[in-house]
Amino acid sequence: MTNHSSNTAAEKPALKPANENPWYCLATLYGEQPQNGFDAELASKNRDGWNNWVVAIAPDGNRLKDKNDHILINQQLQMNQIIKKFESRTNGRMMPDTLRTEIISLSNLNFDNAVNFERFVFPLPVTFNNSIFQADTTFLFAHLLKDPIFRIVYLKS
Repeated sequence: MTNHSSNTAAEKPALKPANENPWYCLATLYGEQPQNGFDAELASKNRDGWNNWVVAIAPDGNRLKDKNDHILINQQLQMNQIIKKFESRTNGRMMPDTLRTEIISLSNLNFDNAVNFERFVFPLPVTFNNSIFQADTTFLFAHLLKDPIFRIVYLKS
């Protein structure tokens, strides 16, 4: 009898540090949360940076509304400022081609630090397949405009 276990090491991609993922770097434009503690100002800057990217790629230009027509974000940063900040954050790496992508992949990642997606707007489907969150993680009041995909996600604390 053949063993058809779906948990073999050959089938699971190796986890990469979250910091190597361009989407995570875009979500943490101003840096990662400290190992010990939580920096609310940093979380706010990161959220504003991400959400300004969302507005920059939105078809209606300078603001994004929810289904009740409430304004979620007013644009403060232009795309060229976001790109410069991304390149600074990643030591010159290119930002993902955000105008042509169909999915935000945060899959197969090891998140060592706390992750704060509070009040983030996700304009595209986002995947977290096979990722591990080693510290506190929040999606409080996040706006997921498309369904997220969480398959085999581990939360450790």
